[in-house]
Amino acid sequence: MSELKKVGIQGVGYYLPERVIDNNYFVDELGLDTSDEWIQQRTGIKERRYARPDEYTSDLSTAAAKNAMENAGVKPEEIDFLVIGNCTPDYQFPTTSNIVHKNLGLKPNCGVIDTPSACSSFLYALTLGSSLVKCGEAKKVIVVGAEKLSSITDFNDRGTCVLFGDAAGAVVLTEHTEDTHEVLAHTYGNQLNIDALYRPISGCREMPTHEGIDAGRQFTFMKGREIYSFAVRKFYEETLNVVKKAGLTMEDVSYIIPHQVNLRIISSAADRLKFPIDKIYMNLEKTGNTSGASIPTALGEANEKGWFKKGDVIALVAFGGGLTWGGGLIRW
Repeated sequence: MSELKKVGIQGVGYYLPERVIDNNYFVDELGLDTSDEWIQQRTGIKERRYARPDEYTSDLSTAAAKNAMENAGVKPEEIDFLVIGNCTPDYQFPTTSNIVHKNLGLKPNCGVIDTPSACSSFLYALTLGSSLVKCGEAKKVIVVGAEKLSSITDFNDRGTCVLFGDAAGAVVLTEHTEDTHEVLAHTYGNQLNIDALYRPISGCREMPTHEGIDAGRQFTFMKGREIYSFAVRKFYEETLNVVKKAGLTMEDVSYIIPHQVNLRIISSAADRLKFPIDKIYMNLEKTGNTSGASIPTALGEANEKGWFKKGDVIALVAFGGGLTWGGGLIRW
């Protein structure tokens, strides 16, 4: 049996749609009983991005992947596998990764797969992509987190519609060298709780009917209070777990990039961890909650802004529908 390889991130990239939606949109355009002040106080969100009607998750994924490949300096023919984390696919089949494979011009024997694990989907995709490199099955893997949440949002529900936005982020994985950022550890888990956060009409369990569509069951349903307590707990637990798995302590952690869920949740978890809030990268103020796209988008932005220096240890943590959770640790 060949020795397992260390995994490195060779390039990072992201994409945000052009259309900016500020909080006043929900009052002025949709006539909802809310306000900019109410939304900011409860979520920390000022604005988010919406994709065009003719711009799909595959398009967002393609743009982010191209950006990451350019950052890595790799060509389409070098990619051996493509993994896309998302819960808003263009179709149930073909998968979003099928479509992006064509968009990027990848070679025919490049494998593709989606990981539909909602807000945890990028970290699940990162675990899968890293495993392929680690065992030598693939030399270079693109891992994407992408969502068009505006397509599954109920704009009559003021409790959820103000939260979500559209985005995509990506990384290129390869064997770790001095020129890459090492992937140190992964954690993951699941605890079935379907109706805490789900989309009822989205599979074979509940088929589309006139009654169901009229009731908005094709959109996202969420029990906010239940998700809040779960998210704070998992942020705390999974950050500690992934750091411990790598043989490190919280004193070794330079930064945390969490799923961009809600400012209150992130602040509460930071307090439990006794971790400085200014060492937690957040972009939710301008992007909202972009589910599986939020961590790679934030990673790409932070890298672009020069947040990290060589040797920094960055913890990634996510939690979401399923209910699922995941962690990741990177040495820059």
